[in-house]
Amino acid sequence: MKKFLLLALVLPILMFSQEDEGPILTVYQFTLKEGHQMKFNEGMEKWKKCYVDNGGKTEWNVWSRLQGKGSVVGISFFNDNWAAFDEDSEPEVSKKCDALAFEGIMPHIESAETTVSRVMPRWTRETPTNHPVLWITYFDVDNGADFRSVVNDVNSVYRKNAKDRMGTWFNVIGGEGPDYFVVSTFENFAAMDEDNDGPWDYYAKEHGEAKMNEMRNKFRNSLEKSWSYIYRRNDNLSHNNN
Repeated sequence: MKKFLLLALVLPILMFSQEDEGPILTVYQFTLKEGHQMKFNEGMEKWKKCYVDNGGKTEWNVWSRLQGKGSVVGISFFNDNWAAFDEDSEPEVSKKCDALAFEGIMPHIESAETTVSRVMPRWTRETPTNHPVLWITYFDVDNGADFRSVVNDVNSVYRKNAKDRMGTWFNVIGGEGPDYFVVSTFENFAAMDEDNDGPWDYYAKEHGEAKMNEMRNKFRNSLEKSWSYIYRRNDNLSHNNN
């Protein structure tokens, strides 16, 4: 949402690249107060009903993080371009529904963080998915040139062999945290048990084990660190037409 519930934090856009012209993703990530998950959900449901009943147009997804410290919820939505950030944030809807956000949602939030990133089409699957389970891997990059070189090379092989299993790559714009992340989607948790060849497997088949190990070491050495989380969509709190 362009200015979700008026909870949107003022985001300093420190820098961004025109290299990738995919849609722009905004994520509001909330760490909830201990024991407040149910109250937060109730508040979100009331606000969502008000928003939809009053003709709100923005679509979003709400995600619950499975691992890590605390109870973390992510709210994600896309804009086509930067001009969308200039648009009015549905003032009539806000007038009718903002009080529900301040009364029913904000009191249950311990901390909030905003991330803006852009889809990288050249590394990303061609056909979007709407699956409810996400595996997101984040990369804090130390050597950007080596990182991009390896991902370009490996992903070109992966696309030839398993384009329907490719993830969606994002370039993070400014702020703190990772430089890139990739989202792999699953129809359900059982799908995570499937034993499929991954990008490195296909690269080894095409270029040999020695070359694969060389590229994997180059990739690892390009990183400061990497980490992953699994998220599950809450359809009751999400609002989309898919």
